[in-house]
Amino acid sequence: MNACSNLQMVNSIEEEQIQTVTSKYYDSKSQIRYRVSNDEENLHLNIKTNHEPTIAKILRAGMTVYFDPSGRKKKSIYVNYPMGSPQGSEQLNQNGPRGKKPDLKTLINSTSTGVQFVKNEKKRNFTTLNPQANMQLRIKANASKELEYDLIIPFTEISTNGRAGLLDLSIGIVTGSFDMEQRPPMGDEGQGGGRSGGGGRPQQGVSSNSANYSGGGKGPQSGSAPHSGFSEMNEESKIWFQIGLYR
Repeated sequence: MNACSNLQMVNSIEEEQIQTVTSKYYDSKSQIRYRVSNDEENLHLNIKTNHEPTIAKILRAGMTVYFDPSGRKKKSIYVNYPMGSPQGSEQLNQNGPRGKKPDLKTLINSTSTGVQFVKNEKKRNFTTLNPQANMQLRIKANASKELEYDLIIPFTEISTNGRAGLLDLSIGIVTGSFDMEQRPPMGDEGQGGGRSGGGGRPQQGVSSNSANYSGGGKGPQSGSAPHSGFSEMNEESKIWFQIGLYR
């Protein structure tokens, strides 16, 4: 492995095992759980999050996955999907019937299907409905009401030597960001009728979007500020790690 890299090492698992292995790695700041698997020809990245600010950044401002065969943080090979949509941001802020936010599935269904793949300044544009070179991308709302992202990419799209040229492969997961007016948390004057309550960053394993996405499970008390915790939206979420491919 590259001795100059100080990135976290993430071990890929065999592709055939993905149905029985849960997400092994977790980024506490973005509250993203992720897993990497591979077979002889393809690399498979799966990420999940129920953290509303992270979901908003992915659907509104987009997300880019970088691949660096040198094991560093070079950004010359990447997949940009979703590409971000101002229309999506409007839906994030609009209330539906009876003041409810649109549910996660509705937000995902309104997300653009456009994809851009860049390799050494050469760009290819396609859609998730018409994938190219066996590259597959999908975003869905899973049974746990999380945003789940899947990317399957052939090794030959990352390196001309295929898997043999990726002994030092690193991956970066980077969301977009945007400016958003910060509202007072529940308990401040004018919000929640003066009731006491807590904002703050949700804990691992606790859904932070259940209060705002309709159909959510148990979450914060009703009356909490719709954008509590959204001050972090003006910063990109960044996760970089090095991959130990499954042999």
